[in-house]
Formats: sequence, structure tokens, C-alpha cells
Amino acid sequence: LAFLPEGIQYRPKGFFRRGSPQLLPYSQVRGSNMDKGVFYVFAQGAKRATISEDVSAPNFFPGFFLFLHLFQPPDQASDAS
Repeated sequence: LAFLPEGIQYRPKGFFRRGSPQLLPYSQVRGSNMDKGVFYVFAQGAKRATISEDVSAPNFFPGFFLFLHLFQPPDQASDAS
């Protein structure tokens, strides 16, 4: 995963290997979940998770905290200041 100015770049999981890089615009992120060591990101209009990443991946937690910072509700963002 990579956080770019226009969105989250990811490589979707394929049957044998990951696919080519895709971009999920920040405006299309509708939610996330963590279950059994896997972090899921859901896009608007998708029935299944668009992004899935093992929490054991290198640098997962710094990226996870950036994700949380980017997508926390506005009222909580102002309270943190």
C-alpha cells in the first residue's frame, strides 16, 4: 500500500500473485475493518473489501495510524488539537 496525494495505491490479491497497481481515491473510501490479522478497506459501491492487507506486512502499523488520522470524524480531529 502507498498513500499518494490522490488516493491509496494498492495491488489487488490474485490467485497466484498480486495484480497491477490500482488507485482507490480517498473520496471513495467508505469504511474499514480489522479481523483475524487482516485489515480491510471498503470502497463505495463494492460488496466486498477492495483492499486487504495482513497486519504482519512491513510498516503496516505506521500506515494504519496514518489511515486512522485521515479518516477520523471531523469532530474528533478538532479535539486532538
